Amino acid sequence: RSIAVTRQAAKDRRVDLLNFPIQNLKFLRKIDAKLISNVTLEVIFNSIIKIEKQMIPKAIGILKQNITLARKYNMPIIGSSGATNLLEMKTPRDMAAFFQILGLSVEESLNTFSRNPHAIIERNKSKLNSEYIGDGIRLIPRRRA
Repeated sequence: RSIAVTRQAAKDRRVDLLNFPIQNLKFLRKIDAKLISNVTLEVIFNSIIKIEKQMIPKAIGILKQNITLARKYNMPIIGSSGATNLLEMKTPRDMAAFFQILGLSVEESLNTFSRNPHAIIERNKSKLNSEYIGDGIRLIPRRRA
């Protein structure tokens, strides 16, 4: 809800995703995008659907600018349905179409629901490996002569 909390969360290597409540959605500033570019920006589809109708155009405009800035600084973007019951479920292609409205290409919008979440899972699985020490640091077993 505040940029100070966002910055602190982005410094913590345990944080994978940042999402901003749609009700408090603000423009992502250039300096903030640079600082938090090591985490993934999550956009929750259901939160956009549930806001008041007169707020939807403003929310879409802000999301579009935030996504443009996130792309500029190579911040991965993922989308999630945010569904709390079966009736709120949407297909990935339906949600990907919405991301195209926000300025992503067809491939990028499909990646928000496939490749980008999969990359987070693979990165976290590699951290569970006994050879993992830190980001970019691996233990290499000693060869016996």
